[in-house]
This record gives sequence, structure tokens and C-alpha cells, in this order.
Amino acid sequence: MSAVRPSADEERLARGLGWLSMGLGVAQLLVPGHVNRLIGVAGTRRNRVVMRAVGLRELGGAVGILGRSRPVGFLFARLAGDAMDLLLLRAARRDTGNARYRVATAAVAGVAVLDLVAGAQTSRSAPPMVAAAFRGLAELRQARAFHPRGLMLAGELTIGAGSGLPVDAGARPVVARLSKGVGTPGGAPDILGLAVRIPTGEGPAASWDLALSSSGSGALSRMVPLPARRWGAARYGSIVPYRYGGRRVWLLAVPEDGHPPGPASLTRLQRWIGEHPLRFTLHTGLSAGGWREAARLTLHTVLPGTEADRVAFDPMTNRPPELRMSPRWLSRMRERAYQGSRAGRGSAGPAADTMTLPREHGTGGSPPLSTSTR
Repeated sequence: MSAVRPSADEERLARGLGWLSMGLGVAQLLVPGHVNRLIGVAGTRRNRVVMRAVGLRELGGAVGILGRSRPVGFLFARLAGDAMDLLLLRAARRDTGNARYRVATAAVAGVAVLDLVAGAQTSRSAPPMVAAAFRGLAELRQARAFHPRGLMLAGELTIGAGSGLPVDAGARPVVARLSKGVGTPGGAPDILGLAVRIPTGEGPAASWDLALSSSGSGALSRMVPLPARRWGAARYGSIVPYRYGGRRVWLLAVPEDGHPPGPASLTRLQRWIGEHPLRFTLHTGLSAGGWREAARLTLHTVLPGTEADRVAFDPMTNRPPELRMSPRWLSRMRERAYQGSRAGRGSAGPAADTMTLPREHGTGGSPPLSTSTR
């Protein structure tokens, strides 16, 4: 049976990225000092050597992409190269206020999104591969593949009139989880997570699970998970938009004053919430335009481990029917990732477990940190 050829749009995007690699590689090899100055990186001899090495990598990727009709491996290799470039940029920057450095970082992040799109579009086996990868990682960790450790909390969400959300206005009890994506120890920086289960009606299946991660808030940076050093300094975004009412809508939770000082430690966070409720403002944003306040979230009670273990957040399964993640190909891969992670850690039963939400503030002890849910 003959191989399925990519569509014209898929081929056009892949070839465009191939020619981009070609142009970048030539410039980085021939005039590395000029490229360094252009992106705000110090013009040292070491940085010129590194830039030439990156140029060789780009040229290799260009040859692989332009020489194949379905260059899946080379496109995902470009994505890995983008991650390397972001790390190199951070290590070699002149100073944090350098405008050229910020523009270059945003540009690399934007290209990384395109590489991810092109790689997923050209790979027919991407969803099963994602499921297998997440299952293997969850089995290895004996916990969720990402966000393995977190703190389960109870609180209230107050949705404003005309919020633009598919949920009625008013206050309702919620459960939430603050977590560390990679699971770095202690207060080390990490991609921080905020998951919230919002009741949307009667019954255990009537809920909407939001899964937000620390990210930027700009037009491009909102699509890039970013590590954060403190719970209160992060901006928690949906990363990808929802399709609702014919428009793409992003979500962003912004911490208000009153978050724990110091590094992003789950132990420190647990002690802090006993005396200080956490407050967030939830915003919606369209593809073009700024952010608009939609709701306010207050988290005040640490749930004991027995109750925390009864909830497994799944934004792919638990959502209003009129709401879907966009684009569809990424939604399919994300759904497979959640399925693989659940299978790897041996999670059974429906994702939307019922639970009684406590109404008292504070905690009566030091319940264990949750390891089985997002």
C-alpha cells in the first residue's frame, strides 16, 4: 500500500520551516558575530563557536526536511533544537533588560510552536506514540507523567456576569490543585500548575476541569510553558485556546497579593494556606486583544489525602459540550497523553469522582501531598 502523502498545507508549512533552517544555518555559519549582536547576545569567541555549531545543526535539519515528503523525525528534531536554543539564549544573554534578547526569545518560542504543529500534522502515528510515551513515564514515576506532586485545595469560584465562559454567573464551591510540572525538589523552579474543577450542573459528570500551567501572557508567550520561581509570581495559562462561540479563547489565572514569599515549595505552600487564603483573578483573552477579567478564585482549605485521592483532573473528558480545545490535532494528542498517564499509574474508574467540599477555612493538621492527580 502506498504511503499517504501530506496535504498541500502540511507540505507548505514543513518546506517553509526547512527553508527557514537553511537561511538561519547559512547566516550562523558565515557571520556568527553579527547574529549574536542581532539577538542581544554577548559577542565573545565562545558564543561565536556555539553559534556556528547551531548553524550546522540548522543546515542538517534543512537538508532532512527539504529532502523528504514526510520529514517527521527532522521536524521533531527542530523542536528539540528550539528548546536548546532557548536554554542557550538564557545562558548567553547580556542582561535581563535587553530588548533584542526578549524579541529573540519570543521569536524562538513562536517557531517552536510551528515546529510542533508541523511535526504533529505530518505524523500519522503521533497520538499512539504520545500515549505510549506518557504511559511509560507514569509507570517509571509511579505517579502522573507530569505534575506528579501537588497540593489539593478547596475554595470558591465567583463568575461575573457576561464573563464569556460557558458557566452561569455566581459563586460555587470548587476543588483545585497546585502542583509542580516536572516535580523538582523543594523550592527549585518548575513549570507550576493550577487545576480547578468547576461544577456545571447536577451529578458527578457535570464538571469542567481547567488545567493551567505557568506561561507568559503575550501573544506568543501565552502558548509557551515557562518555569517560575514563586507561586505568586507565575501567570497560569491554558497554553492552547478553547474554541467557544466561533472564537478561540485563552484563559489566564493571575495571583493576587497574599501568596507565600520565597521559592515554589509545596511544603511551604501547605503551611501558608493554613493562615492565608490564596486568591486569583481568572481572565479570558482572544487571539487579538488584551485580557478581560471573568472570575475570581479563592482557595482556603487543604484537603486530607483520603479526599484528595478521589479526584483526577482531566480537561479533555470533563468540559462543557459546547467547549473544545483548539486545534483538533493537538486536542487528540493531549487526550492520548492523559489516557497514557492514567494507564501508566494504574488509575481506574471515571475521571469525575464525586466528593463533598469542606466549608471550613484552614486545616487541622498536615495532610500528605497528593501524588496521584494533576
